[in-house]
Amino acid sequence: MSENYDKPFKTFDERLRILSVERNLKIEDTELAKKFLLDRSYYGLINGFKSDFVSNDVNNEIFNENTNFNDLLLQFQIDNDLKNILFKYTLLFETRFKESMAYVLSRYGVSIDEYLAPDHFTNRTGRRGKILDHIQDIENSKNDPTKYYRENKNHIPAWILFNNAMFGQMTTLYSILKPTDKESVIRCLFYITDLESNQLISEQLKLYVKEALQVIRDFRNDMAHGSRLSHFTSRSSINYPCQKYLFDTDLIDTRKTAGSGTNDLFCFISTLFILCGDYDKGMLRNELIDWQNRYESTPETKETISYYLDSTGLNVNFISELIELQNCFEFK
Repeated sequence: MSENYDKPFKTFDERLRILSVERNLKIEDTELAKKFLLDRSYYGLINGFKSDFVSNDVNNEIFNENTNFNDLLLQFQIDNDLKNILFKYTLLFETRFKESMAYVLSRYGVSIDEYLAPDHFTNRTGRRGKILDHIQDIENSKNDPTKYYRENKNHIPAWILFNNAMFGQMTTLYSILKPTDKESVIRCLFYITDLESNQLISEQLKLYVKEALQVIRDFRNDMAHGSRLSHFTSRSSINYPCQKYLFDTDLIDTRKTAGSGTNDLFCFISTLFILCGDYDKGMLRNELIDWQNRYESTPETKETISYYLDSTGLNVNFISELIELQNCFEFK
């Protein structure tokens, strides 16, 4: 006996007929629409962006008058293009973060039992053993470069092992570093690579980096799973007093008043912009400018990109704001 499931299977033709006839979505080319539903997925394209084209009634499934299939497709493309840019630079930041961690921990030695010795880590939460076990398990990876070193060398240094670690594993490992090693990692992220440096780091900067890593991790995971980037928010937030302390600009207050800048898309982009490498920072800025200009250059897409920027809390001047934050940031 069959169940009456809430979401029974529908063919692409059936789905398009429901969208067109029952939900008031204009579809000019059904064959092309079917291809996009297959290429982009129904959930990602329709469910992902329908909220921008229906009334605020949560139970409403009827599209606004004259909403076209191409309207959803354009919103999807704008979001996806931005996501591809940000994901690339998130991976580049992930590399420099792993390298900074490896650089600091390698002062204790180049074999796993040296740089992952429990004495080098705190155990305030009682999770040290479990965290270190998960990192040490990477030694058995089936992927290079760890696999190559395991089979051809007599040790696996941190800068090799961490290549095969997930970003979440590395941020968790960072969380149990001793305070002095955390400070060294932060210095490395700002190109202070002298491991004997005693340059002071404020509690505000330590907290900012801690929270920024969580925000970047949350957005990274969201992007990696192909989810919609716009309207996603991190479970972590950047502390407002820390931002006020580190950034000498009224923009922090302006963003706070607008309800933006602590765990939303602008927060993610700004923390990524601050923490990525100098060369990558310039390239990220240029790619964001190209992305915005590409969609603002034609009348057919200018209104849509404007709506996207406003609805995500970025606004049309967000790139200038990123540059302002960078110029007003004080390492202290």
